[in-house]
Amino acid sequence: MNFKNDAEIRALKPHPKNDQYYSFSKNKKLKIRVWPNGTKVFYLWYTADRKKRRYRMGKYGEDFPKLAVARKKAEDLLAEVQLKGDPHEEKQKAIMAEKQRTMRSMRFKQFLEAHYYPEIKHQRGVAYTSYLLESKFKFLRNKYLNEIGIKDIENHFVKPAYEKNRKSSTINRGLIAIYSCLNKATELEIVETPCITPVEMKNLKKKYRLNGKSSNTVRYLSDDEREAMYTELDTLRGYFPVLIKLLLHTGLRPTEAMTLYWKNIDFKMKQIHLRAEITKTNEQRYVPINSYITPVLLKWRDTMTQDTFVFPSPVDPNRPIKDIYSPWAELMKKLKFTQKFRIYDCRHDFASNLVMSGASIYTVSQLLGHKNVDMTQRYAHLSMQHVEKAVDLIVR
Repeated sequence: MNFKNDAEIRALKPHPKNDQYYSFSKNKKLKIRVWPNGTKVFYLWYTADRKKRRYRMGKYGEDFPKLAVARKKAEDLLAEVQLKGDPHEEKQKAIMAEKQRTMRSMRFKQFLEAHYYPEIKHQRGVAYTSYLLESKFKFLRNKYLNEIGIKDIENHFVKPAYEKNRKSSTINRGLIAIYSCLNKATELEIVETPCITPVEMKNLKKKYRLNGKSSNTVRYLSDDEREAMYTELDTLRGYFPVLIKLLLHTGLRPTEAMTLYWKNIDFKMKQIHLRAEITKTNEQRYVPINSYITPVLLKWRDTMTQDTFVFPSPVDPNRPIKDIYSPWAELMKKLKFTQKFRIYDCRHDFASNLVMSGASIYTVSQLLGHKNVDMTQRYAHLSMQHVEKAVDLIVR
């Protein structure tokens, strides 16, 4: 169907399901596309470099109030094809230039809030991923995306963690989180080239020997160490001694305890409900609280002015505490243990004490929230040691 004036264009009725193209009597290369919602868009069809091209000119009524204006624009574009080349390429260059400008002006913090978090909000484990990116990679917050490279990750995350004898699995979790995040920036075409390539990540893991399995050595407190720790904790004030005692008596992971709400502690049933979004396995579980930690928590609750997080941030009570490693380092300096004891070892100490007290591996596995009993087998030898000691009690 050929159109001659604006009245005929305005009279066009859209198809209820499909978009349709219509041409014009004076210029066959100029066409108008009518969408089902009634939107009308001008397109120019031409040939450049022996290839047929379609160039979107703009909307009728907005970009082009009259047909005559669109015809004049089409003639100018065809003349440009003859003299300068393909206008479509120029348009693509302009789009790429805009992307480059956006890339140079977008910082890591902006990318997380505006693009990455909305992309992963329905994924399981999003709370833990957010925690890793906010706490372990806060040095990137004000850095532009196109300035981030493998050296930043190595110098400010991997190397310090490696020197502090962090487990390979712990470092790898952080690497997976930041690698996935920066890859999403490439997928969304916010950055033109990947910030970190697979080869760079592979070489980094090889350099710091992060590809091997973590040691299954279990570190737990001796009787003297436990007495020294509790004596020192009783001299401290604030959230920190309560948090450490909670870890020692429940086996919670540090991040699980840090993000715990008061509403998730049932003092009548004497149990803690861990929500799926804060656990490592993304599965909810219930952990009982014993007669020692219950009054400790109740006493701590009496000091609170709000009823949200058990351990709220001193800066913003509506957010959980973030830094527990600085006071832990101070505690370890005072205790001067001969063998290193990490804050995560509180969890191992809890499990070890259960096994040595006669609890089954299956029960310990449930309390720790392991996906399978195989992960709990590292504590099995402790049970055998105490069985051997019991046999040694038999004398002639």
